[in-house]
Amino acid sequence: MKAMAFDGMARNLGDVSTRRSFIRLFSGAAAMGAGMVLMNRAESSARGKGHGKTKSESHGNVRAAGKGKKITICFNGATRTIPKQKFANFPGATKGACPTGTQQPATCTSWIISGGADRTTPISVDDDLQIMVNGVNVLNDTNGMAQNITPVAFTATVGQSIGVVARDVNPACRSLSPLWLHCATSTQKRQLFAGNNDGCAPGRTAGTFVSEVYTISV
Repeated sequence: MKAMAFDGMARNLGDVSTRRSFIRLFSGAAAMGAGMVLMNRAESSARGKGHGKTKSESHGNVRAAGKGKKITICFNGATRTIPKQKFANFPGATKGACPTGTQQPATCTSWIISGGADRTTPISVDDDLQIMVNGVNVLNDTNGMAQNITPVAFTATVGQSIGVVARDVNPACRSLSPLWLHCATSTQKRQLFAGNNDGCAPGRTAGTFVSEVYTISV
């Protein structure tokens, strides 16, 4: 009888112990679950904040990329690639590459020889002046007097020759103004002869004091 009572008490204690263990296990699991939920929420919040930062950074990168965008322009006849925001620094530029095969200006065939950079400036000579194109006279002044001569117009092609001969008739004085070659159909020009002004001096011998040959070009 006492033995049976003892066994019952032992079973009861065991049951109590088992229930307590179960309760502790359940409570621990519940606490662990709650902890995991909190951790998951914290991680989600962190990811949300990080995502917002990444978005901001992404927008910054987009803005930076916009600032760094390059475009192709045609400026002063040359194709260039420049940052888009600097387009205003190239006045007169057009967007896109320069056109290829730009038409070249027609070759000049009409010419004027004058006494200066202005094509209307007379030629001054003391005394006589002869101008030849490929050996053919386009001017032959032989009056033996110092004078101003109207600019000389003629036709010729680039590469042909111009001969210039100045002669002194009165040996006391001699001079020839500068000579400029102008294309009559454009603004192209160049100086052929810088000028010669020896002034006047007694005892000189009459004769040629300038004899030059030039190639026609501008």
